Amino acid sequence: MKTREELIKTPEYWFETIQNEIYRQLAEYMEANNISRTKLAEEMKVSKGYITQILNGDFNCSLRKLIELSLFIDKAPVVEFKSIESVIQEYNAKVEIPYNAIIDKRATSATVQSAAAVNSNISIAYSVFAKVTEEEKKDKAA
Repeated sequence: MKTREELIKTPEYWFETIQNEIYRQLAEYMEANNISRTKLAEEMKVSKGYITQILNGDFNCSLRKLIELSLFIDKAPVVEFKSIESVIQEYNAKVEIPYNAIIDKRATSATVQSAAAVNSNISIAYSVFAKVTEEEKKDKAA
């Protein structure tokens, strides 16, 4: 099991974090403007499938596409680089539940929900224990 510090140093963690933020921004835009996937795709001149991929988290867009999407929803894509150590310190200050307790197989779904509410930036940990919850359900059914 990886520690939070190890996880933060993986490309997968940052990929998931950025993907989740793109999803959140796009979903927020669609809700605020009462716009469907189809209408959004038409306005952006992309396929509905592309919008669906973004909303399903099944995409890996280019930097250019990320910028185009951001500007379309009237957001500026700001990139900030920080030292890994400062990011770890910020997360430790925000997260009240020990990371290892969150992804431990014995963690309850209430622990999972409260951890996700504490800090949305640990969304990859949420996906990890969502898989754990599924495994527990399968074990109980067997």
